[in-house]
Amino acid sequence: MEELIWKYIDNTCTDEERESVVNLLNTDAEFRKSYELIVDLEDQLLSVAKITMRPDFKTQLVQKVAIELREQKVSIKTNILPIKWIIGLSFVAVAIIIYAVTIIKSAEPSITFMPSMDEKVISMIGMVTSGFIMLTLLDAILKKVQQIKRITGLLA
Repeated sequence: MEELIWKYIDNTCTDEERESVVNLLNTDAEFRKSYELIVDLEDQLLSVAKITMRPDFKTQLVQKVAIELREQKVSIKTNILPIKWIIGLSFVAVAIIIYAVTIIKSAEPSITFMPSMDEKVISMIGMVTSGFIMLTLLDAILKKVQQIKRITGLLA
């Protein structure tokens, strides 16, 4: 019923709903009481003083946000560059491990100074390297999430 009253007050109800409200106001005391409370609330809301802002407030806010975003982009570039190197080197390490496995499994190894490694050791090295890559990526993701929280905290 409250929704119908609000629609009536806002003048967004249909003709049928309008007739229903008028009929209920004339016949139902409880509905009339609810209507009067809502009208009183509407009047109170309309009487609240509106806060005015300086004309340049929006411009200054946009400028401050733009400066903050530029600073964030600069810090992102410096933070992510080492991560890219670490990920790249991790891929190189994985490639070297795979090459080592193929040499060990072949009958005539081409590199004689390389010690023979057990398959368990090689798989362990692969797992450690992939774990290292995953942690590095997780770190980059968490930094992005923290940055987004910081920016949205500024705008909220």
